[in-house]
Amino acid sequence: MVDHLRLFGPLPGTAVVLMRRPLDELREALDRCYTPDGRKLSAEGQNKEALRWLGLESGDAAEVTYRLWERRKHQARHPFEVNYSDLAKHPYWVPSEARRAAARDWHIRRTA
Repeated sequence: MVDHLRLFGPLPGTAVVLMRRPLDELREALDRCYTPDGRKLSAEGQNKEALRWLGLESGDAAEVTYRLWERRKHQARHPFEVNYSDLAKHPYWVPSEARRAAARDWHIRRTA
């Protein structure tokens, strides 16, 4: 996210959007993530990978991301936040039960 703000935020006509979701809900959703070869990723493994991407070795990646957003969103010309719960009103919204049931297949198709 930090690199995205630095690289794309200043570009004219470019919006940077953060989808904000309560941290406890984010942690509960970690059971739906898979590697491209179909192995389920542990919550710890996902957090570790996200921290690595952020250039850190410890902490809660979601908390760090939200703190970084608050400190750096001014780098974007058009920073926006969307509340995750508001997305449920969208006509293409897929309820969590359906996402959970299809998570493995969706992830493999998306990353293959």
